[in-house]
Amino acid sequence: MIFAGAALYLSSMRPPGPPPAFLKARWGMGPEAVARANGQALAPSLTPDRFYRVDEKLRAAGRYRALEGRGTFLGREAKVTYAFLDGRLVAYYVFVEDADSERLDAEMRARLAAEFGAGIPVEDGSPLKMIWSKQDLVVNYWLVLDELRMTPKYRAGFGARYLPFENVPPKPPLKK
Repeated sequence: MIFAGAALYLSSMRPPGPPPAFLKARWGMGPEAVARANGQALAPSLTPDRFYRVDEKLRAAGRYRALEGRGTFLGREAKVTYAFLDGRLVAYYVFVEDADSERLDAEMRARLAAEFGAGIPVEDGSPLKMIWSKQDLVVNYWLVLDELRMTPKYRAGFGARYLPFENVPPKPPLKK
């Protein structure tokens, strides 16, 4: 499965409904629909809270799920985590690795700027490097050194959150 250029492809296809998310997925799709649309199996995330913070009451009520898939982004193997609230896609996170931090950083910034426009640089020494904030969408970009390896590798990632589906109360149960 190839992710490179997918978001640009999606932005050229604007069927009615929520805007495109990642690959052929659309915001608000359920887990099975995302897996079918992207032609990939999704498995439960081993770290469901690592990037997307959800209220413990929502988790306890079974309203939150995080699923992972694999593929290629920027010509590198990628890990994608999809976050679902009330069965709808509300966020996704994409991570890739490379030994050359400068090349990885330049490629990520160029790709994200092409999709989301001019971002706001973050220059506080933290792993967070840029932020994009639009009316309905927040995107963050990180770059970190994976210090637990014998050979240095850098991990770059970005996450996108679609805000309209985050604050929607759950659907009432069907009447019997």
